[in-house]
Amino acid sequence: MRDCMTPDMTKGPKFRILLAEDHDLIRQVLRATLESYPNLLIVGEAVNGKDAVSMAAALKPHGIIMDINMPRMDGIQATKHIKTAQPAIRIIGLSIINDIHVADAMKMAGAEAVLLKDDLNKLYDVMQSWSADALRAAHFQDGQDPEQSGTIGDRGPGVLNK
Repeated sequence: MRDCMTPDMTKGPKFRILLAEDHDLIRQVLRATLESYPNLLIVGEAVNGKDAVSMAAALKPHGIIMDINMPRMDGIQATKHIKTAQPAIRIIGLSIINDIHVADAMKMAGAEAVLLKDDLNKLYDVMQSWSADALRAAHFQDGQDPEQSGTIGDRGPGVLNK
């Protein structure tokens, strides 16, 4: 298996994403939407929090889209476990309920953002920001300054940051 941050001459570097969502339809919509972007790669799908924790350890994604309300272990607890073991993984919480207390708990667990499932249009902006950050980090590991090389552009409006 090829390292997904290694440039592919036809599609460029990939930002590896794990989907953690117990509803099949929502997971399928997320997959179909995100797979339409050439710089994003879905590396796995978890249907509960326990699977999300084990899959994060095995697959080493760059980011996780985590449903907050899942069986076997909720997204808040799964996020705590994942961030403890792998603090560099970036996590977006998804909720159907607009509840500030739930969103705050998810952020306290380590999520960088919480989005409502009916407002997923912001999801791609977040993924693009994270993908650019991962590419920037990969360039720095290679000893290159991405700001000097011109490979990283403006993130644009509407990007959510930590």
